Amino acid sequence: MRTILILILLGLVASCAVIPKGQMNNSKSQKISVGLGPEDMVLDTLSSSNPCLLVACDSRRVKMASGWIYKVDLKTHDTSKIKRMNEPANLVFHPHGIDLVRLKNGDLRILIVSHDDASNQQAILQYRWDGDVLWFEKEWKDPILVSPNDVCGDQEGRIFVGNEFKKRGSIISPILGMKNGNVMCFENGKAFIVARKFCYTNGLATNEKQFFVAATRSPHIYSFEKNGNQLTKRTKLCKVKGADNFFLSGNNLYVVCHLRNFAFIKHVKNAAQTSPTVIYKIDISTGKKTCVYSNTDGTINGASTAIEYNGKLYLCQVFEPFVLRIDY
Repeated sequence: MRTILILILLGLVASCAVIPKGQMNNSKSQKISVGLGPEDMVLDTLSSSNPCLLVACDSRRVKMASGWIYKVDLKTHDTSKIKRMNEPANLVFHPHGIDLVRLKNGDLRILIVSHDDASNQQAILQYRWDGDVLWFEKEWKDPILVSPNDVCGDQEGRIFVGNEFKKRGSIISPILGMKNGNVMCFENGKAFIVARKFCYTNGLATNEKQFFVAATRSPHIYSFEKNGNQLTKRTKLCKVKGADNFFLSGNNLYVVCHLRNFAFIKHVKNAAQTSPTVIYKIDISTGKKTCVYSNTDGTINGASTAIEYNGKLYLCQVFEPFVLRIDY
């Protein structure tokens, strides 16, 4: 509910933007049923011969006891809840941001932002992924992990997390555009901040040499040079409004944007209300952006992550229980 309140207040200070015409407005689409609130997802082409999506689901309008990770088989579009093993008995599981990382030793690691707002505790949950089961390995907590939204890892085992603000559920920060969000890193059991001065730190993505940050209350996507745990040479990669989560594929960065805050606020309160969806593909070498999908007809509302695979675009969203497949 704190995130919902923030979005409502943001709507009071943000103007509406013109929705660009994406090339797939009238494309064929299919709804793939998953759990409530599939806010973030990752593409897995590594664990088996069957590519799949791993989707972080949680009830985000009305809190439930626990969330889930769903698996979507991209050949059959069959879906299932993923079994989680070896978790501590008292673990709180309310997934938000998620990432899949292949370590240098070949292991596949899943990283998940989990919120325990009832106890005012935030955590990054680390699992080993074998293609069928999530095997719990570690729960990362620290005093500087205060308002996590998204997470990404690298092959060296580093974990990067975006703190939206200096306090979970801050109201004043987004209204005033205060840049008190940051990017932090867990490495070798230590936690430290690696980049500062963001308002509403959101999507994160990295490759071997670059690091990307979306700050929802900023009109830009930021790019850094990455050297180990050091992020340097901060630049504005391109201009967008209301950026949410990333999907990095080769030289292309896909980002979902919320351009009309008032429409999204209405959808927060009422699932029947439409909230336009806009997806950009950004060339990370040049910063050139292309609108690859947009709609205003409610085909999907409050979209939050877009993944392109094998000529299809897959979109997840903040609230409703489906992933949308769109044919190019």
